Amino acid sequence: MKPLKLYLQNIGPYISEKIDFEELDNMFLITGNTGSGKTFIFDSIVYALYGRLSTSRTFLQSDFTSKENESTIKLTFSVGEKKYRIKRILSHQYVNKFNRISEKEESATFEIFNPNTNNFEQYDRNQNVQAVNGYAEKVIGLKYSEFSKIVVLPQGEFAQFLKQNSSEKSITLGKLFPVSDFKEITQKVKDLATETRNKLTLLDRQIIELKENLNLSEIDNTLSAKKESIRELTKKITENEKCLIKLSEKNQTLINSKELAIQYEKNKNELVNIQNEENEYLQISSQIQKATKALNLYSSYNAKQNSLKECLRLSNKLNIIEENEKLVLEKLSTNEEEKESIEKLKNLVEENKEKIIEFKRKIEIAKIIEELKNKE
Repeated sequence: MKPLKLYLQNIGPYISEKIDFEELDNMFLITGNTGSGKTFIFDSIVYALYGRLSTSRTFLQSDFTSKENESTIKLTFSVGEKKYRIKRILSHQYVNKFNRISEKEESATFEIFNPNTNNFEQYDRNQNVQAVNGYAEKVIGLKYSEFSKIVVLPQGEFAQFLKQNSSEKSITLGKLFPVSDFKEITQKVKDLATETRNKLTLLDRQIIELKENLNLSEIDNTLSAKKESIRELTKKITENEKCLIKLSEKNQTLINSKELAIQYEKNKNELVNIQNEENEYLQISSQIQKATKALNLYSSYNAKQNSLKECLRLSNKLNIIEENEKLVLEKLSTNEEEKESIEKLKNLVEENKEKIIEFKRKIEIAKIIEELKNKE
């Protein structure tokens, strides 16, 4: 436990005094003349924690103030990493509504610092004086009697501490220093050592009994026979392992052969499929060639068919012209007036004579094509 701040109001010689222990070094000395209030500081700390005085003092209220004024002690302290704050308002007199003097009981609060809110909060819902006394004892880990002997030793009682016997001092110092864990470890080690010694003693007895009851020569013969059996078994195991390796190799060879046969059959089927596909391809290719040839013949046939139609048309036209020529000649002998028209027609015939011959040749070609078509 480390005191951090102490506030005294109407306590001893202090009307309103604040002491900040955090501003001091780790080690400091409280000095002053007799009666200056040194002991009041320690008494106030003890009273704030336990609600009791560590000296023969019976009260803390100041003689320099009215009994009706409140006397307050507020102590902020730390235990480890946690901070706590205790506030006690001592009992005091007051004038009630009936204008009579009454006694107001002491009140106390116990708070713990919450770093999340950066504020002090109630340690527990129960905040009466008795509960607060118990909180301090729980947090510090020392009872009032232990605290007053270890932490705050009243004047004149240090000699009494020195006069205590070893066991009493051990108990007192054990409260001050965390030796309980070491005591437990020491006791466990002692218990373990005792248990181990007992086991060793028992084993020694068992060994002696075995030596007395056992026939060592018979055991040696049995062990020799067992060793020979073990050697024979080891030899057989080695031979069996070699046979197992050979069988494994043969098995692997059979597995590989089986896989090759499966692969061969698979390749064979794939080859047959490829040959079938090749035959189909050749058939399709032949059909494509025939279709291409037929398409070319069809195109040539259409062209020749159109030429034939043109030749027939021109042949018909030529026949009409020849018939007209005959009519013209007949009329020429009977009608001189049409002579001029006949001359024009003759000239027209002469001009188209080559075309007529060409048309006749095309007609012959068309007939030949028609015959070839019929032969196919």
